Amino acid sequence: MTSNLGNKQGSKVAGKILLGLSLLLGILLVVTYLLRNSVVTSVLNYLGQEQHLQVNCLDMDFDWQFNVKVNDLCIELPNVNLNLDNALWVRSENDLTIRSAQVQHRDSPAINTDKSDIPSSIGFQLPKNLPTIQIKTLSIASPILSRELHLGLELDHSATLMISGDITASLQQVEQKWHGEVEWSLADIIQTLPIAQTLRQQYADWLNDEVATRASFVSHIDFDGNQLNAKHDINFESELAFPHCRLQMKMVGSINTRVVQPFLAKSIDIDFSALSNTFDLAGCAALPESVSDWHLSQFSLQIPQAIYLDFEQIRIPDLHLSSNSKHEQQQLVLSDINYEFSGAIAATYRINVEQTLQTYNLNFGQVSLNSTGSVSAVLPDDKAMTDLSWLLQDGRVQLSLQQVSNDKLALQQLVTDFKLNGSNVNGLKLNGVVEADTFTGFEFTFAKLHSQVDMSIDSNQQLQVKLDSLLDKLSYQQFNLAQAKNHIVASATLLGKSFEVDLKRLSNLNLSADNVLATLQSTAVTVAKISNQLVVVGNNFDKLQFKLSSQLDNNQFDGIKLNKLNNQLNGKLLTLSDIDFSGQTNISGIAIDKAGQQVKFEAMNIDHQGRSALSMDTTFSEHSIVMEKDFRLNLTQQKQLLNVQIEQQNMSSLQPLISQLIPDLTLTQGKLIATANASLDQLKIESNVALNDVSGRYADYLFSGVFIQSPLSLSSGGLQLNESTLQVNLLNVGLPIEAISARLLSVDGDMKLENIIGNTLGGQFSVKDIWLDQRKQHFDVVLENIDLAQVVALQDQPGINITGQVGGKLPISSGLQTVSIEEGIVQTQGGGVLTINGNPAFDSIKKQQSELAFLENYHFSQLGSKVTLKPDGWLFLDLAFVGQNPDKKQAVNFNYSHEENLFTLLETLRVTNSIQDKIEQSISKGGQQ
Repeated sequence: MTSNLGNKQGSKVAGKILLGLSLLLGILLVVTYLLRNSVVTSVLNYLGQEQHLQVNCLDMDFDWQFNVKVNDLCIELPNVNLNLDNALWVRSENDLTIRSAQVQHRDSPAINTDKSDIPSSIGFQLPKNLPTIQIKTLSIASPILSRELHLGLELDHSATLMISGDITASLQQVEQKWHGEVEWSLADIIQTLPIAQTLRQQYADWLNDEVATRASFVSHIDFDGNQLNAKHDINFESELAFPHCRLQMKMVGSINTRVVQPFLAKSIDIDFSALSNTFDLAGCAALPESVSDWHLSQFSLQIPQAIYLDFEQIRIPDLHLSSNSKHEQQQLVLSDINYEFSGAIAATYRINVEQTLQTYNLNFGQVSLNSTGSVSAVLPDDKAMTDLSWLLQDGRVQLSLQQVSNDKLALQQLVTDFKLNGSNVNGLKLNGVVEADTFTGFEFTFAKLHSQVDMSIDSNQQLQVKLDSLLDKLSYQQFNLAQAKNHIVASATLLGKSFEVDLKRLSNLNLSADNVLATLQSTAVTVAKISNQLVVVGNNFDKLQFKLSSQLDNNQFDGIKLNKLNNQLNGKLLTLSDIDFSGQTNISGIAIDKAGQQVKFEAMNIDHQGRSALSMDTTFSEHSIVMEKDFRLNLTQQKQLLNVQIEQQNMSSLQPLISQLIPDLTLTQGKLIATANASLDQLKIESNVALNDVSGRYADYLFSGVFIQSPLSLSSGGLQLNESTLQVNLLNVGLPIEAISARLLSVDGDMKLENIIGNTLGGQFSVKDIWLDQRKQHFDVVLENIDLAQVVALQDQPGINITGQVGGKLPISSGLQTVSIEEGIVQTQGGGVLTINGNPAFDSIKKQQSELAFLENYHFSQLGSKVTLKPDGWLFLDLAFVGQNPDKKQAVNFNYSHEENLFTLLETLRVTNSIQDKIEQSISKGGQQ
């Protein structure tokens, strides 16, 4: 009984415990149900810790059949917000239906997470007991999308996912991987991506709707839950229409993209290596001919390595742009390209060209171009190009041109090597060399050129240029030059923040140039050395000041030698067209060789001033010339007219020059006045030369009182002398000739004298005309009223006196340095008287011939003589007298032959006159010798 009682009591206790546990379980179930949202939220947050998953809201319920209904679910991941509305899972059918879902993608994490905390893999694998899933409305929003996408999703038990709405696709899960195929076009991208819309707006003239629609793609997608891979097949060919240009573009191949952890990823890898891009510019009307000449109308674009793209930047390891020409190598390679969407870009570049070329009517045997460097730039959206931040490092350009030629020129080789570095902070620097060998063209040649170029533009827009060049063995037409050296230094300020060098944008210009030419030679010119120095300064190119200094050493041209020529010019250059200038030219050691005779000038000084322009219509200049210290002339140029003025000058100032040209000529007094006017366009010169009261000596011949005024003209017809009058007061050739006058003129360029008259020996003479060249000619000298007493006085015989006058005609023949008279006749004009008294020579002869006594007082009524002059100077006279001796009352006819060297006689008379002149000068100076 006791045992039964114990058993009964134990059963009661167990029942109570079981009841309590059941009650507790029921309470727990009730509490769990009541707290279902919080419990599930906590569980999800716990399970999603590694993925930084956080449930922000949950409203769910389930029925007795454990069908789950989610009214609202909010899940937050580092880059994604997910919201579900009205989701129902029917357990018996394993079917999930979601009325709407919203996915909000962000470009930065919503919570502070260290990248080291982000899991290396967020696997997404569908369970084996895969339910059917239907999302009636899926909305996706992202900063990389220009619009919100609205999709519909259906997933069946066979793991086939159907996507509808803005994107149509079909995906199939096979072996835990999703495979799918999507067809889309460039128009879809433009509608979806903001950056594509921006490009569409910027290039709307060629990126039109037709092009965007025709650019269609087929994408093959693979997704294993951690990595999304896609292959996009492209076969696109279109014509892009630009203003005045049509571009044929063809893209064939595929693009591969890879996204790791797409739910967390901020980047994408894109591989273009299997894509062929070709472009054809043959139909571009605006394309310069040089592009076709360079065979650049067809080219290809290749990106051999995958590029990296995220929300902040795009990185391209290599980009190749190359010509499609089979015979030329033309390639542009951009490496390490990094473009940040904030506006920063950086890249290294390499350009390589190896080809033959025909362009600008030139044939290039070989063109080699190699250029390398790295560039970077930053341009914020809110700033203009003038605020561009940029950097150029290690830039280098090497160019080689071989065998350049056409029908007018030939160049064996041209090589350049330039280095470039710069930034918007420090400016731009360029330095390098230019070398060329054996150039021939346009009548110009040189053997070798070497130039060193240094140029910089700093951040303050200060331009600095330095150029040193050396040219060897130059020639131009008939001129040869051994060497030319140039040294140029220039500085200026660029107006505006641009590195484009435009003359109108330069201010504060300062230029210095030195030029040295060594051994300039031609058939007529030799210059040992030419040195030039030029300095140009100015605030701008509209108003510049310059100074030019030149020196020529040991110059010789066309028989003229100049020991040294110095030239100084100062001036202003206005608007690069008009020049106001002034300066001076000094020439020393002048020697002129003329017909084997050398004429020397000690110095010539020329002062210049004037204005010059591109057109002669506004050109004016004045030049004052001083020769041999005293002789002056002025040259004035006005447009096409030249005027030369020689104001009244003492002829004695020209004596150093005259002594060299005509050593026997000495001028003691006289004045020279001359004017000349020339027309440059008509090549015509009109001049007037006047000599007033000129006196001097030619050898032993004295002259004084020479007056002449000669109008001259020079044109294509030659030199013409208008009729002028020559007057000479006195010409003493041994016997005095006075009051000479004649007409001076030219006939067909040859000079002659006409109507020559003068006085001599108490009578007159006249000549019709005489040519002043060295031609052979014949002319008559007509004599009248020649005083016989003065003729006899020439013999200097004491005691012989004669009166009477004679006249006649002397036919003279002259040639090159010869004079002769044949059959000359003289005869008395009336009678005369001959008396001889106390002449020793006559008295001696009279002793032997007593009949000569009739001549001691001889009155003659006629006197005639034949005159003959031989070229050697011998004069022969055959005299015949008819008369009487009144003392003897005897008629006397007297014949007498006389011969004498006339040249010797005149020379003796000149010597006598010269001695007499010196004695008189000595007496007038007080006896000083």
